Amino acid sequence: MIVDEGPLSRRPARSLLRHAKLRKLFPGGLDKITNSRIARLRVLFEDLRIEITGVCLPGPSLEDPRGLAARFDVAGHKLRKLYFLRRSIATCRDFAEAIRLLDQASGFKDLFVRFPPEGQTTWRESVTYFGRQEEEFWKRIRNDVGGHFGSEAAEFAVQSFLPDAGGSIESSI
Repeated sequence: MIVDEGPLSRRPARSLLRHAKLRKLFPGGLDKITNSRIARLRVLFEDLRIEITGVCLPGPSLEDPRGLAARFDVAGHKLRKLYFLRRSIATCRDFAEAIRLLDQASGFKDLFVRFPPEGQTTWRESVTYFGRQEEEFWKRIRNDVGGHFGSEAAEFAVQSFLPDAGGSIESSI
């Protein structure tokens, strides 16, 4: 949730700030590849959290028609939700790849054996889930909702126009 104190202010209503030495988060005993894959997974997790927040942020309200949602949703809250939905699907694809690559890293196996039993179970369930939902699956879903508008999607869209279909394009001037 964002709090506004001025016309351009954007600060979290609540936040938790933690500081740590990077060497503690990324131990020297692990190889650079394993550490880089852990770092990528952490960033993707935060991206996903932000994207889901964007999907769940309500639209403008009658009580606050010029509030955050109204200013954030210049193109409309439905388009904002669709945008963050597409981004979260793309992030899930990246997340699936990151989990697979981290699980395959030889240095991760030394770290994995130090997980508590419930952590090992959760990790294996994640690897299994994202292994089943292969990266191409997430890519296809993203493209189905317009996440990447490539040539195939454009050709399909044009070939699928209904006879009475109409549309509009808005641009800033």
